[in-house]
Amino acid sequence: MIRRALDDKEVMEVDIKKSDRDWVLVQPPILTGGRLTGKYRVAIDGSIRHGFISRQDVAHFILHDCVEGSKYLRTSPALAY
Repeated sequence: MIRRALDDKEVMEVDIKKSDRDWVLVQPPILTGGRLTGKYRVAIDGSIRHGFISRQDVAHFILHDCVEGSKYLRTSPALAY
């Protein structure tokens, strides 16, 4: 079942990357219920593959670094502590 979900995710990502729309594919690792810290690592080079991050920090990244800025436009940033 997980394999099929991963296959669907890969197809979706290919379709999004072909799009002429603005996009950012945020890649968080394991999500926690922790508090907002505002302190996390971001990499677009694939150097972050594992780890943990709170849902609040992912939301912070999306709102402050993706929506309000264009630094990560058309990239797939990974996040972790």
